[in-house]
Amino acid sequence: MDLSQLIVELSAAWAIAKKDLKMYYVRPGTVMFGIMFPLFMFLSFAVGRNIPIAEALPGLTSMVAMFSSSSIGPFSIPLERRLKTFDRLLAAPISFYSILVGKVLAGALYGIATGLFPILAGAIFFNALPAQFETLVFSLTLSAICFASMGVMFASYPTKYPGNVTIAMNFVRLPMIFVSGVFTPLEQTPAFLLPLAMASPLTYANDLMRTSFKGKGYFNPVIDWISLLVFTCLFLTAGVKLHSKFTELEESPRARLKINTSQRRQP
Repeated sequence: MDLSQLIVELSAAWAIAKKDLKMYYVRPGTVMFGIMFPLFMFLSFAVGRNIPIAEALPGLTSMVAMFSSSSIGPFSIPLERRLKTFDRLLAAPISFYSILVGKVLAGALYGIATGLFPILAGAIFFNALPAQFETLVFSLTLSAICFASMGVMFASYPTKYPGNVTIAMNFVRLPMIFVSGVFTPLEQTPAFLLPLAMASPLTYANDLMRTSFKGKGYFNPVIDWISLLVFTCLFLTAGVKLHSKFTELEESPRARLKINTSQRRQP
């Protein structure tokens, strides 16, 4: 791919991201599952436990980043399938990777924006300032990209209804909350749950938030960053393969139907 084609692909990805942000960031489902749901979920476990703000903010921020970043793709892609606009994107003179990057970028930007709300609220109202601001910025960005990739991977399922994807994704997101050290620090997690915690990207995002606010986490920040990058690559690779597989499964019956129809028309 030459430089001019790369610029075209990146421009297309940015155009898709801007379109998704304008159309879907105020959708009731996106607001509910991206902001309100993690907020009330967190309050239901935090109220009455006298948790210090510095202890509560990392978990709330990582939860909001996960739910909001992974909400744009599962809403936009199925809805565009129903409106036939996703087929137009696939027919456009750009690669599928540009579409994928655009969807991930939209979710990541939305996750970063919403993830800043608990951080700003803690700084303004409770004077809970992060101990490592640079780590916070980089970690929030990387976490949002990872969770946006997860949402796009789930959206590869060929449905035209966002609720189908959201329900399936909640079967993964909700258990992740309880094994990733959000409510119970990893130091206090039972040993039999630690393997599950290691398999959750939220564990590393939450650990980075704790490092950013408290100056120290359970893992080294480099391990958290590498783990999130690995999860991001896995989600993107799985998303591409699943989309290709489901597209083949959808097109094969149509191809057989066309062949049978043409054979019937022959004298």
